[in-house]
Amino acid sequence: MIYASSLGRAAQSFPDRAALWSGDRWLTFTELDQRVAGIAGALSRHGFGPGDRLAVLMPNGADYLQLIYACTQLGVIVVPLNVRLSVVEIEPAWPDPALLAPAPDGAACLAARPRPGAARPRT
Repeated sequence: MIYASSLGRAAQSFPDRAALWSGDRWLTFTELDQRVAGIAGALSRHGFGPGDRLAVLMPNGADYLQLIYACTQLGVIVVPLNVRLSVVEIEPAWPDPALLAPAPDGAACLAARPRPGAARPRT
C-alpha cells in the first residue's frame, strides 16, 4: 500500500538521499517528490480527481512508480493492465479508452472516467 503523504514526509526528512533509480541516475527524495507533483498536476489539468480511474499499460519501473504516487495523491484509482495482453484481450475489460499519454517505449496510459450519472466509487 502506498500512503499519499509518505513521499512528502521523506522529501522533508531526507531531501538529498537517493530515493529511486531512474534510467541513468538516482533521484533524490526531493526530485522524486517534485516529479510526482508535476505528474499529479498534469493529471489534474486533464480533469482527473478522486474516484476517477486511470488504466495503465506500462512495465514496472521508475515512471510507473511515479505515476502510482501521483494517482495516490489525487485519489485516482489505478487500473494496471498486463503488458503482455494483446489489444483483443484488453478491449473487453476497457472498451472505451481514451489514449492519455503514449510513451516512447510503447507504454501508454488509457483514461476513463465514470459516465455521467454513474455512482462514483468511494475512496
